[in-house]
Amino acid sequence: MLEFLGNISEKNKNFIIRKEKLVFFFASVIPVIIGIILTIIAAIKLDLIWLVFLFPLLFFLMIPLFPIKGKTLDLMIPIKIVIDGDTIISEGNNFKNTKNISDVKKIIDFGDYYQIYFKWPKKSYKFLCQKSLLVEGTIKDFEKLFENKIIKK
Repeated sequence: MLEFLGNISEKNKNFIIRKEKLVFFFASVIPVIIGIILTIIAAIKLDLIWLVFLFPLLFFLMIPLFPIKGKTLDLMIPIKIVIDGDTIISEGNNFKNTKNISDVKKIIDFGDYYQIYFKWPKKSYKFLCQKSLLVEGTIKDFEKLFENKIIKK
């Protein structure tokens, strides 16, 4: 069993936040573009008052630009990652994600942490293992477990 436990560094928190914002942005782009197109068509065919609906739609595209704090961070930042048997569990203050080791696509070694990437559609950026937070097991055990999947940066 391997266990990473504790608060990750600000640099690593920012990595997760950037990735989650990017996911949110791309998940909202298509529905917002469809909404903008429908609003413009409604404004042209029915009445210009429909253009009022453009502003809230454009607001959704700007949400990833806002800083993330408090309870929202608790939904993103892991404080415990456990690798036991054939499962990997990432836990935060307000979430718990469980994945299978067989779903690991690759692991990027960024020096002070490992980012575990999973096969689509099981992607999650909540599996960031900061090396200094390893409390059970060793780095050698981790690298042996994932020897064919680790890519050093």
